[in-house]
Amino acid sequence: MPSNALELRGVAHSYEDDLVFEDIELAVGRGELVALLGASGSGKTTLLRAVAGFVTPHRGAIWINGLEVAHSGVERVPPERRGVGLVFQDYALFPHMSVFENVAFGLQQDGNTRSRVLELLDLLRLEPLQTRRPSALSGGQQQRVALARALAPRPSLLLLDEPFANLDGPLRYEVARQVTEILEYEGIGALLVTHDQEEALGLASRVAVLAKPGQGPARLLQVGTAQEVYEAPAAAEVASLTGRVSFLTDGLDRLRAVRPHEAEFLTCSEGDCKVLRRRYCGSGWEIQIETPRGDVILDQDTDTPPDIGSVGRLEISSNTWVPGKGQIASNEA
Repeated sequence: MPSNALELRGVAHSYEDDLVFEDIELAVGRGELVALLGASGSGKTTLLRAVAGFVTPHRGAIWINGLEVAHSGVERVPPERRGVGLVFQDYALFPHMSVFENVAFGLQQDGNTRSRVLELLDLLRLEPLQTRRPSALSGGQQQRVALARALAPRPSLLLLDEPFANLDGPLRYEVARQVTEILEYEGIGALLVTHDQEEALGLASRVAVLAKPGQGPARLLQVGTAQEVYEAPAAAEVASLTGRVSFLTDGLDRLRAVRPHEAEFLTCSEGDCKVLRRRYCGSGWEIQIETPRGDVILDQDTDTPPDIGSVGRLEISSNTWVPGKGQIASNEA
């Protein structure tokens, strides 16, 4: 049995003269969830559509479960024969069908159909709802039905395009946790497209960061564990996409990446830093500090934050450097 559910080998795609992405190299193992993290317009969904078979990449090859399905502009295996399950932000359930009928829709009707559907309904805690129609379900319940329908044919690969975007708070976390457990239980590889860094870092075995360095096409700037891409970003774009970060220039061609928890402001009259603004966030204060090398955003869990205009010095525990152009920038997202 092939070790990888998906392999992308030097994949590139363009629309007319616009090169969307190039040199995409990525593997997704069986039972592994890989998050494809990128900003809007980075080509995430186009790449997912290429894997599904709705787009044929102009260069490179796509392998699914050990079979080459596309190669340099040639579709070798059509979408319906790739063994891929799809779950989108729009659940696209059939409104006239019950939960049971929706889940069973993609299955060949044989003696195993009912047992397979009931198995998934039980895994996703939908069994009591099997006779209901989608209009009688909550958003979270509809999402679980869409997931069950995608899993029913036992796909070798599951593609998830922002599937939790319509869910809020604890429900979003609960459904996402169920997805990771089922993927591991079923031995299905999955590629999750998202622009939400918390979702990517909290769910995935590995995170692949897709971004456009400068004005060129998007590339995978880094692939690694959540801890690797957060604590040791390979580029400024990676640091920005994986959480709040500030950048300090050293006057050369590199930037020092500082996370909010890695900096501390100490009030003192001889300091060369100044408090520009502060904002209460419930668990503490977010403070913006002006320094000679750029502004820094830091978190401070105290009841007595420094006043705006206070002068002091900044202590930074981070020693993470990324390539830069000598510019000063900050990201508060």
